[in-house]
Amino acid sequence: MTDDDEALATALLIEGFPAKPADIWAAFFRRLRILGTNGPADVPFGYLMDTAGITTGVMMTPATLRDRPDGSKGTVINLSSWYVQPPERWRAGRMLQAVLKKHDAMFTDLTPTDEVRAMLPAFGFEAINAGVVVSLLPVAAVLPAGGARVRSMLPGDAALPDATRTILEAHVRAGCLAFVLEGDGPAMPLLFRKRTLKGVPAAKLIYCPDLARFQAALPAVARGLMTSGVGVLISDDTSAPLRTGQLKRSRGLKFVRSGAGFAPVPNVTDHTASELALLDL
Repeated sequence: MTDDDEALATALLIEGFPAKPADIWAAFFRRLRILGTNGPADVPFGYLMDTAGITTGVMMTPATLRDRPDGSKGTVINLSSWYVQPPERWRAGRMLQAVLKKHDAMFTDLTPTDEVRAMLPAFGFEAINAGVVVSLLPVAAVLPAGGARVRSMLPGDAALPDATRTILEAHVRAGCLAFVLEGDGPAMPLLFRKRTLKGVPAAKLIYCPDLARFQAALPAVARGLMTSGVGVLISDDTSAPLRTGQLKRSRGLKFVRSGAGFAPVPNVTDHTASELALLDL
């Protein structure tokens, strides 16, 4: 997909996801450009599938470079907003296989449909969560927070490593909320994307490098998010014990295919440079 293909891709996305507002896709492309991570990763914004000269499928591919454990960099690609027109849907597996062969990368699929979810294990994907946890922030906020406190990330925030701050600042420019958890340990970055849940202002957890510490500091996190008008938090269910004000829901399964020296890391949420960070889902 090139810049010249954006209108064609948008038309297919509107056709494939009629329940979503049409302007969500223009915002998606705009935020991908603001984020600016696909270029350094040498991955296009997406791929189109042609059948006999007619474009019949689209798959968006937000991507980024991340540090491997040895300090080198590798590619992580999010497979997003995948649509194939019904008469050609039997070719969907071929389209997926073609994209997987294009790049040496770890691939994620964070919002698969039931049909896609059924086919992912055959392509080497594994589930990384058991569903989602919904946290009712006004309830969590009244619990003791110990020494934990949460504040908004500042421009040029000296408490965070340069590389972490840079990627979080790019996400803030793309519409995310960035906070810093302090106390009971070194400063820890947190990233969220606002949304609504049944009409209630909510947020999704996009990035957290230590979920155990996050869960322990939930009251402080709740207070910080409530200052931004958020009443409900949605995060991945990683089977940690629930706290007061939290409940589990068996939906929102997310999948990863390891590669390029990357594999899912327990106790970490990292959905940066993905549809969850860029789309108002």
